[in-house]
Amino acid sequence: MPKPDKATLRAWLITHHAPSKLALDYASVTSEDLVIAVDGGFERCLELGLKPSILIGDLDSLRRPLLDQVPTDCQKISYPSHKNETDTQLALEYCLKQGISEIIICNDLSGRFDHCLALVQNLLQAHQSGVKASLASANQLVFILNQHNELFYPAGTQISLIALSPEAHFKSSTGLAFPLNNLFLYNWQSRGISNRTTSSEQRIDLASGLVLAVITLAP
Repeated sequence: MPKPDKATLRAWLITHHAPSKLALDYASVTSEDLVIAVDGGFERCLELGLKPSILIGDLDSLRRPLLDQVPTDCQKISYPSHKNETDTQLALEYCLKQGISEIIICNDLSGRFDHCLALVQNLLQAHQSGVKASLASANQLVFILNQHNELFYPAGTQISLIALSPEAHFKSSTGLAFPLNNLFLYNWQSRGISNRTTSSEQRIDLASGLVLAVITLAP
């Protein structure tokens, strides 16, 4: 497979728990994007009408009849079942090696709690590599803030901010019900939960620290 164009290509990681309806909308997937079926996510691709270019994982979640349905032009990258990485981490690392510019992990976030935490670790790995990454469920978007962030969510959208580093220092914010100006958040407190947007444009500037943003969209 030729190396993707880093400037334009997004990768959609369709996991076994990808929701039937996505906050970002599956209609956003274009022919220029890379669709990766993460193990049992191949079955979800079939159900969603998505054609993956790559199937990756230990393939322990796929029944034999489904394996027989994998198109010949879909590259299979298989790993042993006894491994250190989750299948999603393997898919993410593939994207990082290929120079993908944006990674969207599709998961309903309703499965095992430890797996959900592992997905946050996946976001951290992408962030440390300088790659934009997010988790998308049916009504939530989860991502790590940059130093300067311009967001565009409707007024009244819930936004929760969680410190991943021991301390996070916000420089300023606009468009939020509870301003973040010179605010310190710590990873042992829940003060950043359930803020709300007050306009259709928001700006959040960080002075230091790592912060996870959880956007909950209105139904």
